[in-house]
Amino acid sequence: MLRHLRRLDQPLPLAVGTRIFVELLDGLHYAHTLKDFDGTPLNVVHRDISPGNVFLTYDGQVKVLDFGIARAGTQLVETRAGQVKGKFAYIAPEQASTDGQHDQRADIWSLGVVMWEAFAGRRLFKGDSEVATLHNALTSEILTLDHEIEVPNELARIVDRSLQRDPDQRYATARAMKEDLEAFMHAEGLRASRKRRGCVRDRALRART
Repeated sequence: MLRHLRRLDQPLPLAVGTRIFVELLDGLHYAHTLKDFDGTPLNVVHRDISPGNVFLTYDGQVKVLDFGIARAGTQLVETRAGQVKGKFAYIAPEQASTDGQHDQRADIWSLGVVMWEAFAGRRLFKGDSEVATLHNALTSEILTLDHEIEVPNELARIVDRSLQRDPDQRYATARAMKEDLEAFMHAEGLRASRKRRGCVRDRALRART
């Protein structure tokens, strides 16, 4: 949908886009708070939040897919030291560190990149190679969303907080970010039904022909 909106030179509607990310955060919160049969938190980290793993169905539902490289805190088999998991344009800086230590806040970073790109209509860290892309993600200046396009300051603040390279400066949980987005929608009077989201997707896909 985003690819076709860019081809049409049309922005993602603010209400529709914000609602999509509210539901995406809801899905992430569900995954992050999963528990074992005995109530032990699994501490799931998706590790690959990217546009290709966020599905908007034809009837407007939002799905978080592909937990193929997800990590649970209780797993017995760990990724080999120095092996980076995830797409370089979206992985959090701590995922690329030598010790590879990261938690669920890494998914918040990745979602922030997806969100920035969705509203701005362009890639944030994409370079000429995977190495260049990773270098950009680790070192390049991150302009706030309201410097890139005209959006409310509060939305730019929310996205910017998710894109702090220091995990301690990000949202601690997907629920906290979701609550800020919902408060923003309420303050701005934004509404986006599931039907409208499906219509936006349909119009974008029909435009291919």
